[in-house]
Amino acid sequence: RERVSPALVGSSCLAQRERDDDLSRLDGTPRSLRLGANVVYAASVAVARAGASVKGQALHRYLAEVYGDPYRRYSPTPICPLLSGGDLVSGGNLPVRSVLAMPLGPPKIEDKLAVLLAITEALKGHVRARGASTGHGALVVSPDGALVPPALASDPFEALLVALGLARDAIRSVGLDPERDVVLGVHVSAAGFYQHPVYAVGRSLTTSKRLLSLYRRAVDEYSLRWIEDGFAEEDLGGWEHQRRVFEDHPEVYLVGNDPVPASVFGLRRLLDLDLVNAVVLKPDRAGTLTSAFAFIQELGHRGVLPLLSSRTRDADVTLLGDLALATGTPLVRFGGLQRPEWRARYEHLLAVDRAEALRPILARPRR
Repeated sequence: RERVSPALVGSSCLAQRERDDDLSRLDGTPRSLRLGANVVYAASVAVARAGASVKGQALHRYLAEVYGDPYRRYSPTPICPLLSGGDLVSGGNLPVRSVLAMPLGPPKIEDKLAVLLAITEALKGHVRARGASTGHGALVVSPDGALVPPALASDPFEALLVALGLARDAIRSVGLDPERDVVLGVHVSAAGFYQHPVYAVGRSLTTSKRLLSLYRRAVDEYSLRWIEDGFAEEDLGGWEHQRRVFEDHPEVYLVGNDPVPASVFGLRRLLDLDLVNAVVLKPDRAGTLTSAFAFIQELGHRGVLPLLSSRTRDADVTLLGDLALATGTPLVRFGGLQRPEWRARYEHLLAVDRAEALRPILARPRR
């Protein structure tokens, strides 16, 4: 604060790009390493909020004006985590970070959220029944608002298919079609269990080839449509094989995560090699708002779909929704509906929708 405040005090909050340039120069590193991306981002957001207040505008409308994009009143589609893995507090062994649901059918965000809530409630019964059969009947909710299932199979990689089956059954139990109305995704975060040249969860080992076979089976049998970070950044061969295998599945999102990776094998390399058709962006990691908007525009020029995502510790319940509305981003991910702090973010989008009659948008992945 002692370094940032003097650089901004007395300058116009209505010159967002210039203030963001000031912050970037003050930090002096490509990835805001000196001040920290969170500090730079918080200062950039504070300038934007002050500017919106001076102009008497809602933040999403003000940001659309600042960055020269017409405000299109698009309503983003929420992608919601249903099941969480990587957390063994309940005796579970699901290796992926989360199993996700994306509603396709209803056009209004209010109806999409009603669908996700119905699925979430139905899934509780399926998880509770599964837990009772293994001696883990109590429901556990992860910090991202999803259910933590008990151990689902002796092999954690096979447990992924069981988890997708639970989610699919919950979708069907509320009268929805798991191909037409709601589709499933997985946030794998494979780098977390990559031990070159294999992937390891506990004592279970698998190869890139077997992991890809697992994804293909999930696409064919469980209508999996979103594969996020399916391989470690270093496993370029895995990414390349995935791209070839799913050439005949143009509906599948092959997703990269994080625009500022620590390694040279990061997301930008995957983009340059055309190995992803969607990207998850956590705006605070981009540094300034101007940097975040520039990256979203870059993705648009590449024909790559952006998804805006909250971080678990993010306390601002409206900002991500405002950024999605300002940029016309088609997809957002806040968190599961099991926790009120995540529901508040969806409620902000609902409030804007009721006031402005937002228009639905769901872009399809490019091939």
